[in-house]
Amino acid sequence: MADFNIVAVDDLPSSATTVTSDVVAVTSSVTILLANASRLGATVYNDSNKAMFLKHGTGATTSSYTVRVPKQWVYELPTPLVYTGVIEAVWDTGAVGSAKVTELA
Repeated sequence: MADFNIVAVDDLPSSATTVTSDVVAVTSSVTILLANASRLGATVYNDSNKAMFLKHGTGATTSSYTVRVPKQWVYELPTPLVYTGVIEAVWDTGAVGSAKVTELA
């Protein structure tokens, strides 16, 4: 039988602080979120006309990434174990738009 960690919604931490930012779509790796040990969650909305490639770490490329976020889609950091390191992104060639970023702490 597989082991499962069950977390009740009441056990999840709550956040009273949010920080929002816009990051312009570019074709070279750009920082979306700085490392933050207090991070409880984050959402990144790809408000562009091309796919965005997010990487948990540095040096995002279209072939080295954590998750591909299609145009006009949202990515939420998985919970309850939230990644607190730096997150970088890069977009497909010809991207116009930005990432709408919200960090919860």
